[in-house]
Amino acid sequence: MLNFKYKILIALFVFGSIGISQTLIPFDDSSAIWNVATTHPNGNMQNPNFVQTNTKIYGFKGDTTINSALWRRLFCTNDTNFNTSIHLRRVGYIRQVSKWVLFIDTLSNLDTLYNFNLHVGDSIKYNICVQHPYIFVSSIDSLHIGSNYYKRFSFSEPLNCPNSFSYLKEVWIENIGSLHNPLNSLNPHITSEEYPDTMNLTCYKQTDTVVWHNSNYNDCVVNIVLSLGKTINEKIKITLYPNPSSGILYANIEVQNAGAVLLQVQDMNGRLLYQQNYGTNAGSNTYKIDISSLDAGIYFVSLSDADGAPIKQDKIVLYK
Repeated sequence: MLNFKYKILIALFVFGSIGISQTLIPFDDSSAIWNVATTHPNGNMQNPNFVQTNTKIYGFKGDTTINSALWRRLFCTNDTNFNTSIHLRRVGYIRQVSKWVLFIDTLSNLDTLYNFNLHVGDSIKYNICVQHPYIFVSSIDSLHIGSNYYKRFSFSEPLNCPNSFSYLKEVWIENIGSLHNPLNSLNPHITSEEYPDTMNLTCYKQTDTVVWHNSNYNDCVVNIVLSLGKTINEKIKITLYPNPSSGILYANIEVQNAGAVLLQVQDMNGRLLYQQNYGTNAGSNTYKIDISSLDAGIYFVSLSDADGAPIKQDKIVLYK
């Protein structure tokens, strides 16, 4: 929750007719779409290290009048196309007044979602922990998006909160919002360094056109899941070695029939860093995998068959 007096909010309603002085497209533009990828562990007995990624899409559908003011109705869906989805879930209501973005949730609670008029050193209150609830604007620069320049706000990390193995990495783009998800300022997502659990904005769209794209993702929609009833191909046996590795791995693949497999390497944030298709002959096949260009750390190697069904996923450790 942003640390501002509610009397300011009341003043914003009174003077709600004040327009946005800049030519920037506002946060509550009716065609705005936010694609958000969430990555988290979701293994089973056959694939205990499997890491799943799903994309949730946020956008506006229609308006409503509250206290004589017009508010956008904010929805979200797990479907790949927001505009044609029949599984929309109402999240709340959004209204932007000047540099302020206001939010009313489904229980009619009013809060400030963003204030894009912050300066370096200003503090905001995030619902992370009681001991150190404030984060500070550490820097402000600008991004050239389309034909305009948008402010980019970077924030300090909460002090050892909730612990020294977690981080927030909060960044806002003016009129787009947090690079985690559009509601992150009210429900902050904390990422652990010990296991993959991330939430990142992949794309921001207006009128179905990508305005901003996260360079860490190849596509706006990323869905990596274990398919029901076909979580592992028992006819294919795969061994990865050595582990830990300095960057050179070997994959021994045993198959009954000739075919192909796709090998992918992802980091703890679910970002795809390496992929390669391998043709396989009946019997034993050994392939060299060179990922020495990657930094030291923990990565996930996943393999799928020619039909795209997951075969195996392993955690590997690279050292330098």
